[in-house]
Formats: sequence, C-alpha cells, structure tokens
Amino acid sequence: MSVLVVGSLNMDLVVTMKRFPKSGETVTAEDLTLVPGGKGLNQAVAAARLVSNVSFFGAVGTDGYADTLQAALIDAGADISYLQKVVGSSGVALIEVEESGNNRISIVPGANKEFVFDQSLLQKVKDSNYSVLLAPLENPILEVEESFRVAKEAGMTTILNPAPYQHLNSKFLSLVDILIPNQHEASLMTGSIISNKEEAIPAARKLLSAGHKSVIITLGKEGAVFVSEAEVLFQEAFKVDTVDTTAAGDVFCAAFAAQISLGASNKVALKFASAAAAISTTKLGASISAPTHQAVDTYLKRFE
Repeated sequence: MSVLVVGSLNMDLVVTMKRFPKSGETVTAEDLTLVPGGKGLNQAVAAARLVSNVSFFGAVGTDGYADTLQAALIDAGADISYLQKVVGSSGVALIEVEESGNNRISIVPGANKEFVFDQSLLQKVKDSNYSVLLAPLENPILEVEESFRVAKEAGMTTILNPAPYQHLNSKFLSLVDILIPNQHEASLMTGSIISNKEEAIPAARKLLSAGHKSVIITLGKEGAVFVSEAEVLFQEAFKVDTVDTTAAGDVFCAAFAAQISLGASNKVALKFASAAAAISTTKLGASISAPTHQAVDTYLKRFE
C-alpha cells in the first residue's frame, strides 16, 4: 500500500543557541545549519523511510534551494513526479533551537502558497492505489481541502495534521478521518486547556463531534492519546536524550500514516509513531532526523 503526502517544502535555517533571546535582546548563537524541511517534506521523507511507495505533492521555487529540497525527497525514496515549480523563492523557515531542545520557528511560505491541486494531480490520485493521504496546513487551505475531497472519493484514509493552526470549516473537517493536532493546536480548536492525558481525552471527544473517525492529540513528553468512538488509547512518551524537537510531530504523523497503510492496529501504530518521534529528537535537524523502519523496530525490541 502507499502514502500520499500533500504539503510544504522549506529550507530550514537552523540556529542553535544556549537560550532564546528576550524581546530586544541580542544573543550570540553557536551554529547555523541549512537543512531541507517544511512539514510536508519532513512527513514525506519520514514516511518514505518507513514504508515504500510514498508520493509527494507540493511546490518549490526557482532559487538555489529548490534542487536541495528535491534531492532530499528523492534520496529518501519519495516520488516527486508531480512536484510543481513556481518562479520565485522556495519556502524558508528560521528555526531557533536552545540547549534544552525547545525550538521557535518562523516561516516564509514562498512557493508553498502558490501550490495548486490541479487536474493532473486530481487524475493522479484517481488512477493510483494510494491508501492514505497525509497533509499539514502550510499550503493554501482550499487546495488542501480539494485534495482531501478527491482522496475520500478514491476510498483513501485521510489524515490531517492541523499545523500551523488555522480555522477550518465544517465541510473540510468532515473529510478528515484521523485528526492529529498537538496539545496547543487542540487547545485552539476546542477552547480547552490541555497539558496531560486527563485533559486531552475529553478534548479529543469534543473534536470527534466534527465527524472524524478518530483523534490523536500529541502531548510532547507527556505522551499521546488516541480517541475514537470504539476505543481510547494512551501511549507514554519514550525517554531519550533530546537534542532537537523540531521534526518530532512530523515524524509522528508520518509514522502513524505509514503503519495504517500497512494495516497495523491503532494501538500498534500509536506505539510505533511515538517511538519514531522520540528517536527523531535525538538528532539535530528536521528531515535528516527521521528514522528508518529498521531503526524503530530495533528500538522497540528493547521494551519487549
């Protein structure tokens, strides 16, 4: 089976520092690293390292970053046959990472905001055997919504990572089978304070009322909850030496999608995704930190 990722590509300018500067303060950083990223690219690369047959729909510019971004997808094994090229700059993200592993991210969308889910992409989905669609929200909302509509018509399982948070209409939300927000996004979507599983479970039940089959709320070091009409699951976070949390959410989403495409149960997929996300935090950078399927399997054997 296969996974289709619709999303963004950004060149990540990763700046490491002891601590974040306060407003108006200048802090000397320790290092600057350029890493291919963007939530869409991160999720596509992570998925391609975990399952075969991953395709990516998105847009790059005509600047010097475009070739590097495309190469990252190709090297991971993702199909970029339908990647759109837009005259102008590719997406860029400035990522500040402090010693604790926490991060702050500012994004310049560039070509991402020009992505169009056009007739060629529509036909590609209709003619394919994709089983899962995964998408974040760094492309134009109407284009992402259209991809979900077509995916549903094609019988695919649709997974939305509502990041960065934007208000979504009920029509779009009704097209989402599995919603995967983090605790902050879920708080904005429900108006609830969410910091642990006790607060996350009722918030997830509230989100189910939008018509989703299931909701997963990731809680960082507090773990993740899965809620559907049929079951409630909780997965503790795996303890690792954290270096950079930038791609953890993207790797989690990709790993869960990959497992679902392989027919795994929700419980197995949740544990696998949590382990993959934890492993990704032990390396600096976004897409380059995504683990392989073998690496996740080897890690999980420690807990058998």
